[in-house]
Parts: sequence; C-alpha cells; structure tokens
Amino acid sequence: MEGKTVRSVLILTLFLGMLVGQSAADFKECYPVCLFTCAISGTKWYICPLKCTTDCLTQEASVLDTSQIDNAHFCKLGCAVSKCSQLSTENNPAVNKVDACVNSCSRTCLKY
Repeated sequence: MEGKTVRSVLILTLFLGMLVGQSAADFKECYPVCLFTCAISGTKWYICPLKCTTDCLTQEASVLDTSQIDNAHFCKLGCAVSKCSQLSTENNPAVNKVDACVNSCSRTCLKY
C-alpha cells in the first residue's frame, strides 16, 4: 500500500512539473521525464525511447506556430526516431547522446 502511495505522488509530481514547463520545454528536459514515466507505466523498455523521441519532438513542434512546422520538422522527426532512439538502453537512457543526436538531425534537416 505504501509503495502505491509513493508511486502515485511521484507520478502526480512529474505530471505537474510537465504542465508547468510545457510551454518552454525542450527535448533534453522532456526526454528523461518521458522515459521515466513510460518505464513506470509498465511499457516494454525498448518501446519507451521510440515513444519518447516522438512525443518530445511533437511537443516541441506544438509550441511553434503551425506555419513554422514544415519539411525540416518532419525530417528531424524521422531522423531522430530512426537514429537517436536506438542510443537509449534499459540501463542507460543516454540522454546527452540522444539530445546531441537530435540536434545533429536538426542541423542536417535545415539543409533541406
């Protein structure tokens, strides 16, 4: 019973933290929180990096004006999902490596 209470409080805290920082959240802040939330929800560990890469980049794009969401954003999303989400493992989320990879995708996609 006590474990469930601690877990519930932790989830609520994370959720509120995400709401407060949602307007200015960037990938590096979003990704570890998403991974943690995904892991405690019981999702298979290998699904979480893919889900969180997609969710965090989509959240980042939703902050932008829709007229700014163009081919470069979709290029970045495709690149990050295919290349960067593979860098996280069950024991090492490699947040800095994934963030650097996502930034690399962003630079690559700006050329198009």
